[in-house]
Amino acid sequence: MQHINENRKGISNALMVLFFRFLMKFNSIRELYQLYFSERPATLDVHQFTLLVEFFPTVLVVLSDGVLDDKEKTYIKRLAASVGNIFMEDGYAPQKAKELAVIFGAEFEYLIHHQDEWKDQFLSTLNAHLERFPEQKDNILDTIYLFAEASQDLQSPEKDMILFLKDALNLEENIY
Repeated sequence: MQHINENRKGISNALMVLFFRFLMKFNSIRELYQLYFSERPATLDVHQFTLLVEFFPTVLVVLSDGVLDDKEKTYIKRLAASVGNIFMEDGYAPQKAKELAVIFGAEFEYLIHHQDEWKDQFLSTLNAHLERFPEQKDNILDTIYLFAEASQDLQSPEKDMILFLKDALNLEENIY
């Protein structure tokens, strides 16, 4: 009987630890940054990684049909170039901004190919981040629509992904 109680206690403790890790692991960008770059060489700082997390929903929309074709590769390159432009506007030297655009393109491609592994973690972290920085919601939604509309052929998978992201991240439509 004592053996059974010890097993229950061990299982109970293990479940509590897993539950705690689940709740705490992805509360911040910094924690996701540490996990993400524990598996890959760190080429971005935390500020830069924050932009990667904020642009991740756009990557999901671009790839919502599940196929990375030439057209979608072009959109990913444009998205990476847009990030480079943001860094130039923030005062980075043009060469450094171009280097960061290349890095972002590589990270977007990595995330596309490892979407199943990272999607929930990125969205959970982004959701917590947006609770602290709700002003970023408009930027994220605008970027999603910008790249979705650029395809000029918004199909059901893109529409479904946008609806999913709006719900998951509590993004609201702007009324102009």
